[in-house]
Amino acid sequence: MSDCEPLSDLEKEAQVVLPDSDRSSGQERPLRLGVLGTLVWDRIFQEGKEERPVEEWGGISYAMEALSVVLPEGWVVDPILKLGEDLADGALDYISGIPRVSVGAGVQVVPHENYRVELRYQDHSHRKERLAGGVPPWTWEELKPHLDGIDALYLNFITGLEMGPETAQLIPGNFQGPLYADLHSLFQGISSEGRRFPRELPERETWLRAFDAVQMNEDEFDLLGGASGDPWTLAESAVGPELKLIAVTMGSKGAAFVTTPEFNTDPASWPGTRISSPSLREITAS
Repeated sequence: MSDCEPLSDLEKEAQVVLPDSDRSSGQERPLRLGVLGTLVWDRIFQEGKEERPVEEWGGISYAMEALSVVLPEGWVVDPILKLGEDLADGALDYISGIPRVSVGAGVQVVPHENYRVELRYQDHSHRKERLAGGVPPWTWEELKPHLDGIDALYLNFITGLEMGPETAQLIPGNFQGPLYADLHSLFQGISSEGRRFPRELPERETWLRAFDAVQMNEDEFDLLGGASGDPWTLAESAVGPELKLIAVTMGSKGAAFVTTPEFNTDPASWPGTRISSPSLREITAS
């Protein structure tokens, strides 16, 4: 049986759990947390109010700023982002100003319009979203060099267009650090006008096998159940030596998780249990 329990107060407060830095006086290199997502320019409206919208950097910015505060000593954030050239100057200034964020080759300026999002909040929990612009997704050939020197990788699918499953499935077989992903907008389709709408997770099995741990909110978790309508049963069958943890945020109700009795809370152990993640050679051969 899988464990499926509400998170304790202590677990809720533990914002980040990473392998111990084990820093000694002779260690020179900081440990690096790769953060892959999308930096978007938000315009935020509150429905029923005629105030001017709030405009600010959004998307992966929230994760980078939070991580800059809660990362254990000895760790830095290494962003892996594509920036549209129209907003690149402001974006680079903003990212460079976040403490403990190391801007390197993983931040690329591309000849496309940066993503912009219009958010119209109906209440604190529900909103309508419209996406415009767009940078191309990461291919495996583009992404692989930026994983060198990374000790752990956090992916947040802000747009759901950061990469396709054909790229994601190659990461665990070619990266020896722990992998944690917030699946978020993989559960959203997009209309021709850029409006987002909920959908079931396409190629669900491929996505779930690509990471050691995944996170989603309660609405997204319901969509994970698909036609069966029972996400808990599906989650129980999905966890094992590859996908080890499914975390579900539940708003004011807190959070819950699904794992196995053998689950090891030390992320450093996670890569060692991957048993069938495909390598590039296997995919090419097939």
